[in-house]
Amino acid sequence: MADLKRRMYVSGHSLTNPRTIELLGRMAGAAGVDLVWNMQYLEGSSIRQRREGRQGMAGRRPYNNGADRSGQPADVLAEFASRNGDGRAIDTLLVTEQHAILGALVWQDTIGSLRDLHDSFVKSNPGGQSVFFAPWLSVDDRAAPSRWVAYERAAAPVWSCIVGVVNRSLERDGRRDRVRSISMGLAMAELVASAATKGTAIFEALGPKSRLKGLLTDDVHLGPIGDYYVAAVLFQYLFPGLQPASISVPNVSPGLMRELDAFAGRFALDHAESEPAMSASECRSYVKTQFVGAFVSYYTSVDFKKNQNAFSATYSKWKMYREFNNIYRIDNSSNPFYGE
Repeated sequence: MADLKRRMYVSGHSLTNPRTIELLGRMAGAAGVDLVWNMQYLEGSSIRQRREGRQGMAGRRPYNNGADRSGQPADVLAEFASRNGDGRAIDTLLVTEQHAILGALVWQDTIGSLRDLHDSFVKSNPGGQSVFFAPWLSVDDRAAPSRWVAYERAAAPVWSCIVGVVNRSLERDGRRDRVRSISMGLAMAELVASAATKGTAIFEALGPKSRLKGLLTDDVHLGPIGDYYVAAVLFQYLFPGLQPASISVPNVSPGLMRELDAFAGRFALDHAESEPAMSASECRSYVKTQFVGAFVSYYTSVDFKKNQNAFSATYSKWKMYREFNNIYRIDNSSNPFYGE
């Protein structure tokens, strides 16, 4: 099979870390794809912070924050406009957001920031495809992650709604380009949920006694198994029709790799790219009537209880719920989903 030539750029943070993308490159190479890639990496950042910096633009060039693959200062717009040695343009932009979704939507302007980055990308690469990588929140209890699984299942439609808003804005502008999405938080959650099934390599690696060791190094960052699995899901979405070829990965057995490849393939098939399941009005209704409560309940159980005493945590939870409940119910531009 003749090699396929692809070039990808990643705009992200620690959940799209270089180890994962390096593994994706190795998978692609083993399957006959020559994948060239670079990245803008800024720890803990939103899309907006990668554009403006953490302290705002202050006259600086946009998208000139963080580091590239080699640790040098990133210059995203120059990268978008560049062609590598064989004249190859960037065909894929992979972009993620901060994982605290309701806060990012309001204070980091996720929708506007995603649209701006996509516009900047396709301006230099008219045939390019932007792909939104929906992240995951921290696991509240690694020994019993069922609440986290339920939260990620509840959050996945909201991430899809965000991409839907951007795509409808492109449609209104008479454009044919669209942003695709990968529900990576959901992919992680479904893998963890499957680990309850005995008699599999996944169960042996990630079952109840494992505390998700290998999948995660702490409550959110990827370990060796997590790096491999996320790369496998990306492979299935970015190179449909190609079969993953065997590669060697320290601390991940060949049997486990085969099961992770198969699980990633089933997930990609079951969650194939399509229009968002919910309409614009359904997105607004779901967020304000169901997801605000689910987000605040889960997020505060992870963050506030670790850093505050019981009284402070309870007060902070009430305050957050009141604030988000007001924002996502109001019919004006303060609501990120208003006007859809």
